[in-house]
Amino acid sequence: MNIPAILGLGFTTLNRNAKLQRQNYDSCLGITMLSPLTQDTVSFKSTKTLENRTYGISLQAAMGIHEEVSTKQVKIVRFIKKLFDDLIADEFHPTNPLKAIGNRVKKPLSIVEKSATRQWNSKTEVLDFMTDLNGIRLIMRDASRSVVDRMLERLIPLIKTGALELIEIENKRPAIVKGLPDYQASEYDYASINMLEKLIQVQEDTWNGKGRIGKERLVSQNLTGDFTDANYCAIHFLMRIPGKASRVFECQLIGEHEEQAKRIDDLLFKILNNKEIEEKYRPIADLFKSIKIKKSDSAETKKEKQRIIDLLNKYRAEVMLSQRKKEPQKYSPKETIAYFPVLQYDIPKEYDFNNLSILMEICDANAAKAAKNTRKK
Repeated sequence: MNIPAILGLGFTTLNRNAKLQRQNYDSCLGITMLSPLTQDTVSFKSTKTLENRTYGISLQAAMGIHEEVSTKQVKIVRFIKKLFDDLIADEFHPTNPLKAIGNRVKKPLSIVEKSATRQWNSKTEVLDFMTDLNGIRLIMRDASRSVVDRMLERLIPLIKTGALELIEIENKRPAIVKGLPDYQASEYDYASINMLEKLIQVQEDTWNGKGRIGKERLVSQNLTGDFTDANYCAIHFLMRIPGKASRVFECQLIGEHEEQAKRIDDLLFKILNNKEIEEKYRPIADLFKSIKIKKSDSAETKKEKQRIIDLLNKYRAEVMLSQRKKEPQKYSPKETIAYFPVLQYDIPKEYDFNNLSILMEICDANAAKAAKNTRKK
């Protein structure tokens, strides 16, 4: 498969003194999110903004949901760490396949936004249908297929004994492989289709009885037809730990190099689609004000802004494909610098992922410093 050739590791100078101020952006850019679940990537277009939404729950209700599911996150994290913690690479085990185990609970503002787009108007609806309130991310140092397959084998005994339920599997593939024969389309897959089918078979046998023809319960699956326009690849599982008041949680498996790019791209999506972002990242939002398409823009201006947007999308896809192709990074006790393909299109050089990565670090450092000063007071 031909991947666009992207050479060089340099990056341009940042404007690191951008003002931290809130801006209201019209959502009109049509950027595709590199999202854990594609059905959640709904942009706020036209009048369907958070400020004048018709549907959804209140921020107060969302805060209550966030607090409730946070208590369940403790159990989920403990379970996953017990399962995979010994596979994390460190100075004594530098060749272990896992870089880290990440976890997050969906934030109140994100809960409000998603409930509005999905038209869920009560706490009960959100808790019943919003499956990504709790999330786990398995970040692979070595994301080669044979390694991932061996790691996923660990799920089988737990599924057989009922200690874990596998509700859904989505095998995310980059759109560039759509329409190709499966032996080519599977080039970017993290796990073999055989392994994913094995997990499904074990779960369905556990639910229904081994060999049963008329199955009552099935694992929701999309193993070969889930293509992402931004050429994002990963495996997404919905799982549940049976027990009192248990919850479905999302578990994402992704390679270290793609995860580094995804962190930037997720923020980029939110900025360009008028979704809530953390205030600390306001300087990054300022970089993209110039390509906001306004109703008052002339036809020529709109055309130029759309040209920039299209090239930005193309660059984002190239970054993800390039990151997926990188070899495993050797373990290091120090945090290594992530380098991304250099932006080579005729669009603002500030949009280079190397620039955005550095600026995110600066924003994080400034926010940490401000929080520390606040605690001292």
